[in-house]
Amino acid sequence: MCFGCRPSGLANAHPPVLDDGTTDDTDTRGRCWPYMANLAVQSDMRRQGLGRLLIDAAEQVATSWGYSELVLKVEDDNAAALELYESMGYEEVGRDEHAMTLHGDAIFGSTVQVTIRILRKTLVELEKNHYIEE
Repeated sequence: MCFGCRPSGLANAHPPVLDDGTTDDTDTRGRCWPYMANLAVQSDMRRQGLGRLLIDAAEQVATSWGYSELVLKVEDDNAAALELYESMGYEEVGRDEHAMTLHGDAIFGSTVQVTIRILRKTLVELEKNHYIEE
């Protein structure tokens, strides 16, 4: 699992999508937002709660860093991951129906078009105009 803060202004960053459909690439710190990527559990270890533990840990880190939400992307056809994220309170806030992903390895694989769902979870409610100092 990768977990980090995507600085605002990155060309490949997908900022949170607001309720009105617009995006906002700043969070309570005014410069970036936390993004969880590449969460994976080894196939023979799945369905044992490890993914939930990893997500809980990422949420705790984001909260400890002063963030009020966590954003992630998941392929539309990954039903198990979608079920897990939705059961943990993540809500779809956008889609990228023209995303490209690599299937197979870097040498013999091929790039294919996929639909990506962008999910967001509010971790803590902050007062409007409340900014956390570093």
